[in-house]
Amino acid sequence: MILFSMDGITWEQFLKDIKVIHDISQRLNDNWEIISVNDDIAGTYLVKTNLLQLTIDEDADESNGKDGIDFKEEELLSYDSPTEAALNHNDNKKQLIKFEYHVLYHISYGVPYLCFNAHKSNGSLLTLDESWKIFNDLNPRSASPIRENMLNILTQMEHPVLFKPFLTLHPCRIADILRSLPHSQNKVLSFLSTYGPTVYLTFDLEYAQQFNQIEKMPPN
Repeated sequence: MILFSMDGITWEQFLKDIKVIHDISQRLNDNWEIISVNDDIAGTYLVKTNLLQLTIDEDADESNGKDGIDFKEEELLSYDSPTEAALNHNDNKKQLIKFEYHVLYHISYGVPYLCFNAHKSNGSLLTLDESWKIFNDLNPRSASPIRENMLNILTQMEHPVLFKPFLTLHPCRIADILRSLPHSQNKVLSFLSTYGPTVYLTFDLEYAQQFNQIEKMPPN
């Protein structure tokens, strides 16, 4: 049975797209994995885990409007040459944050969507409010409409398979993204390439090259 979504993609297309992403991941030694819990719709999804070193300043002054927590991504933000004291200060506040990303299919909206959890080095989860702060600070110089609407997009929802709360990029706006990509040959990858960087999830350019190679391969 094919579930048709006028503005999104079918379940069958979702499965095809994530398999391609997984196959490319295997070639590139990336760590995307397909999890199949059952044969039901939305019972199969992609998973990836990333470790990122972030600077978490929990001693920041509450008057700065960030509720006493200041997050800066060390590798993605550029600064003027800092003093040695400032470098040592930041080094003392670095933590490894473990991000676990899940790419699922939303039955009602007929679209792929992204949910994730992030654990701090002490084992605690980043809250929705903390996550909003670090993603909002990801590139403060950017005027991206996605970044500007992040507060409306980022929410907390129950994982449809694991039944645990996950931070989620709400699927209600994803159909608009897919409609704007009528010629995309892998809409799951296109969606993740568009929204993923807002939550520290990026794809190597090799994915596009590998995808083109797969498309040119003769059928078995």
